[in-house]
Amino acid sequence: MSFDNVANYNPIASLYTSFASKREMETIALEKLLLPYLPKEAHILDIGCANGRTVKTLKMKGYQTTGIDISEELLRIARLNVPESKFILGDIRELELQPIYDAVISCDVFCHILNFEELTTVFRKVYAAMHDNGIFGFITPLVDEVWQKRLDGNKPDFERLPKIHVTDT
Repeated sequence: MSFDNVANYNPIASLYTSFASKREMETIALEKLLLPYLPKEAHILDIGCANGRTVKTLKMKGYQTTGIDISEELLRIARLNVPESKFILGDIRELELQPIYDAVISCDVFCHILNFEELTTVFRKVYAAMHDNGIFGFITPLVDEVWQKRLDGNKPDFERLPKIHVTDT
């Protein structure tokens, strides 16, 4: 199997890190949809962990964490951000993982998987990497929603997207 659509984040890793650090949707989704169903000591795998932002959040909550990413530079940053976590350089479509994870998560990775065969391969690998009754949660960008107006010849209408406001209380 050939993977021709691998994004190269190495040249923009520092820019991505400054942008990604301001994102809150992943944490909110995890806290509402995944973490309530896991024991506190659960081992969570983050596919496409990038700079380790989600791995760090989970580690601070007491979970065991492992991150996978295809970008050497983003993993270098992740290791600086969360040195006590394990990180694996690789493409999830090619990795063979042991069934040691209670949950597998992924944020904005599946937009890089462009055909059904590759998606099926990834889902099988995720399933094989989890304990029985493991939980798989992923977030994918709302590309259709964001870019609909652009296709009509207008600028993207980001105002139509639902907003979540998080404040310190």
